Amino acid sequence: MSNDFCATPTDFPLTKHGQMIFQEVIRNVVGDNVLDLGCGSVGHYWALGYMGRVKSITCVDYSESSIAALSSTLATLTPDFLQSYYEDTIHFLQTEQLIDPVLTYDELAEQLIMTCTRVLAADFRQDFSFLGTFDCVLGLEAIECVDTPEEFLYVVQNIHRLLTPQGIFVGIVTPYDTKDAYTQMFIEQGVEGNLNPQLADIEAAFLHADFQHVHVKAIATHIYNYSQSLVIYASKGASSS
Repeated sequence: MSNDFCATPTDFPLTKHGQMIFQEVIRNVVGDNVLDLGCGSVGHYWALGYMGRVKSITCVDYSESSIAALSSTLATLTPDFLQSYYEDTIHFLQTEQLIDPVLTYDELAEQLIMTCTRVLAADFRQDFSFLGTFDCVLGLEAIECVDTPEEFLYVVQNIHRLLTPQGIFVGIVTPYDTKDAYTQMFIEQGVEGNLNPQLADIEAAFLHADFQHVHVKAIATHIYNYSQSLVIYASKGASSS
């Protein structure tokens, strides 16, 4: 499912699903350098919830049109835009202590622009080691956009190679219940895949890729044809958590 599912302006005020992503996934983003893998056109939106804890964010998506839209948003971002579209989200993040409540919209806009240092098109189903290494890779409804177990494992192994020795992956996969016409539309757009990995498939792939600590938690969503989301935390090195 596309990241845009939860974060386009037409979805505001903030949805329950969006709240869950901030609480269960974004809260766990830590480290100096973060890669938002499969960011869609909304990497800046999710960055609101963790930009204050990191030094730089690289946003990557296979879709050149999504990257162009995100680049345009960041290039023209204003405090008025944040207040007009994201006031509800920002208030929620302040309540959740994910945004410093004393920051003004001007300061938030400046921080977002300064922290999102790279925005580029790249297909994570291929080699993308040229990106460098990261303390954290974030994948929001992105890594499931594959068609075979082999392709899924390759993506997970690529993520492992991108991480620093103590790096972590945090993300969410929202498998579809049935391959109906609605889901087939997403598959044809390339923002969903034929594999549709389940909890056991995800755990097996991350362990096979040599992640040392893997935890996958199912959370009910009550979204049409997507009854649960699978929240993933995986560390490359030994974890004390």
